[in-house]
Amino acid sequence: EESVDGPKGPLVSGASKPAWDLLDNASDVPLHKQIAGLTVNDKIRLARQANRPVRRILIRDLEKRIHLEVVKNPQVKDDEAIEYAGTAGLSPIALEWLSSQARYNKNKKMVMTLITNPMTPQRVARKLLDRLTHRELIKVMRSPRSRRRPPSAAHRWRDSPP
Repeated sequence: EESVDGPKGPLVSGASKPAWDLLDNASDVPLHKQIAGLTVNDKIRLARQANRPVRRILIRDLEKRIHLEVVKNPQVKDDEAIEYAGTAGLSPIALEWLSSQARYNKNKKMVMTLITNPMTPQRVARKLLDRLTHRELIKVMRSPRSRRRPPSAAHRWRDSPP
């Protein structure tokens, strides 16, 4: 079979193109329109190695499978992950993955953001409550972002002395 040299090694003819070849930086077509024209599988491949501007577009995609690949991207920094965790439309699976990462569990801002995101699964939010101080818990309960009723553990803490 014929092979074509790609930026990360040879590709067998007929195999899919490298993810970055899916976008044309020289094109007059805006990046968000180029991405919108891709298939879901191409967007998932792109999300795994995308730079920050592309990740910002992909994280808002309606296809929830793309969200997990965006947050798993090794180039995502803590501030960017916190921003994504605060996105109300983010996939519950992506939020659960963020909550399972030790590096994010140590970050109070990330924990607070995950708890107050209405898309975070209840069982995940309950586990994260243990990481909060009494004052932080009260802040979460009063947060307008937390649209659901706070977990029962929060109520028990609220009624206990500081």
